[in-house]
Order: sequence, then C-alpha cells, then structure tokens
Amino acid sequence: MNDAIPAAHATVGRRNVLAASGIGALAALWPAGQASAQGTPPGHTVFDVACLGGTFSANFGEAIDADGGDFRGVGFFVEGLLYPEGTIPDGDGFDPASAEATGLWLCRGWFMFHPDRPLPHVVTTQEYLFGAVSGDNPSPADQLVSSGLEGGVSETVRSAIGGTGRFRHHSGEVVQQVIGTNTTVLRDIGEHAPNFRFTFRK
Repeated sequence: MNDAIPAAHATVGRRNVLAASGIGALAALWPAGQASAQGTPPGHTVFDVACLGGTFSANFGEAIDADGGDFRGVGFFVEGLLYPEGTIPDGDGFDPASAEATGLWLCRGWFMFHPDRPLPHVVTTQEYLFGAVSGDNPSPADQLVSSGLEGGVSETVRSAIGGTGRFRHHSGEVVQQVIGTNTTVLRDIGEHAPNFRFTFRK
C-alpha cells in the first residue's frame, strides 16, 4: 500500500539538530531490545511499526523546568508505518520505504519524566490503522487503540482499550517492544527513530 501513503511519509527528511536546555538527553527515549517474530500464539495479533522521525513534533516550551530536567507538560505527536509481523529485523538501519506498509500508526501523548522519576518518559495513546487514510477513506475498517506508559525502556505492557472492524470486541493488553531504529531522524532531537513490535493478546 505504499502508493496509498502520502509521499511525505515515503521520504522523510533527515535533521540532526541538538536542542538546547537538556533536550539532547531525550536521545535515549526508546532503547532497543530484541524481539522474536516466531510462533505467534493463537488469538494474538502481532505487527511491526517504523516510527517516522520527520513527523515528530513537540511543544518543548511547555516543560515545567527544561533546564532542570523536568519535562512534564510537554505534549507531542508522531506518526509511523505499520507492517506485517517480522518485516522489520532486529537492529538498526531499517529503511521504512524498503517494504510495503499495510497501515498507519499514530501516537500522541505527554512527557512525564523529571529528575526524581526519570523512567518511563511518556504517557501515550496510540492508534493502529490497518489501511490507508485519505479523504475517501478517513476511517479504515480495522483499527486498534492502546494507552499506557513507555519511553526509556525496551519493553512495556499497555492497555488495549478497543478497536473497530475485526477488532471491535478486542480487549486485553499489548506488549510494546523496541527492536531497533530506522533511517529516519527525530526532529529537534537528532537521533534515529525507533522501530517497534506490538503483540496484542487477549
């Protein structure tokens, strides 16, 4: 479905900007771990996501005390491409344009870390859209949604809070694993964007 995804997503501009006021410390937002794409249990839904660094946008000016390392209050938004399980290998250097995406990942949330609580970094809501999004198709039939904490750790467990289409009765939890980085670069941070593997289990 690459031809159905906006061209801006296919070729993401690279930026290597180190922000002031301690924002460079955010480079370790998503440390990589390892995940296996083998043997998905029955009833589980597993897929990969490449975060697109060029879509990352945050209002760092709203931090409580950026100079002191307190980033609570900073809101952000970022997009990514969704792929079948096992498309993205563990490790670094994956090119999001090198494989056919099957959907869109949307993530928005707030930074919550400060010196007395460095981990996890953020609380987020994520949308997983299994299909292209356009004016003619504003709501892909199959969608999932999760909510939870992440950032600074290689694996977290999130709440699966609903879905549509074939996922309309879905509830349970989702394991989010960081499996490496890709060739796009996070705006205003200057580090390569992460890749994830999500396992929805009932």
